[in-house]
Amino acid sequence: MDVQTVTFSKCFGTLGGAVAGPYHVVHYLRHSARSALFSASLPPACTAAALAALGIVRTEPERRRAVMCNAERLRSGLVALGFGIAPGGTPTVSLRVGDRLTCCRFWAGLLEEGSWRTSCCRRPFPRARR
Repeated sequence: MDVQTVTFSKCFGTLGGAVAGPYHVVHYLRHSARSALFSASLPPACTAAALAALGIVRTEPERRRAVMCNAERLRSGLVALGFGIAPGGTPTVSLRVGDRLTCCRFWAGLLEEGSWRTSCCRRPFPRARR
């Protein structure tokens, strides 16, 4: 069964996302997925931004190629510096820098140098077993 998800924030620079797949799967997700519960449709401006970005993706493929080349260059550079990098294939480059405190310090250092990035820390407690 093929199911595709898209986050508009990563690929189109706006809010929202989408899931494509068999009707019964999408229907189930609409009514059961935590992130979809209590959500509303996209604001018109976000929809227009996603459509405009999709138009650029379709008509200017060189932009996608440039982003992918930049991501691969970043991955290679970080590996050369000794960082463990998640496998490629997307323009999102993920790396693990240690525990929470190290991650926060690393992020703050990047911010101080003018490089705005997001950090993500794992939850402080284990998931409940079912």
